[in-house]
Amino acid sequence: MKYFIIACIVLILFIIIRIIIKIKQDKNIFRLLKDNETNYKLIKAKKKAYDYVLRFEDIDVYLCVLKIPKYSQICINSKDTWKLSYNTFKQDKGKAYSNSRYLDEIKYFLANDIESNKAYLKLIFVYKRYDEIVRYLNETELDVIDFNKSPYGYKITSYENFSKDLEILSKK
Repeated sequence: MKYFIIACIVLILFIIIRIIIKIKQDKNIFRLLKDNETNYKLIKAKKKAYDYVLRFEDIDVYLCVLKIPKYSQICINSKDTWKLSYNTFKQDKGKAYSNSRYLDEIKYFLANDIESNKAYLKLIFVYKRYDEIVRYLNETELDVIDFNKSPYGYKITSYENFSKDLEILSKK
């Protein structure tokens, strides 16, 4: 009974720490979006496949936040199939990634069109850091993806490059 109570306390502490970390991440993202100097209206979406809408004069940008662990790589296999490969520790950098999973949480956002009477762009905001994002060109060739390369009609940006990429987007 004593061990059960200790295990429950440790589990509750773990859950509380995870919630605090998630709230801090959400505040960082919201602050970055709100404090940006580009002219747009920021709308937080609820119960949608995307998290935010950035309304510019001529285009709406639907933003989906993708939170991934550090020391990771994203491989775009097709329009709606993304694979995340990651290591747990920094010292594993440069070695083959020890963990991987498919990013099912953004599949619906990537695969489906958005009902809008205005021109729109889908933007995937990768939080916080990653090693690289690659895309299969064919069975053997990979291409490194950045903001200027838009696979399948959507753009990808990171926490570090968001302000610069948003300036590029607002000038178009």
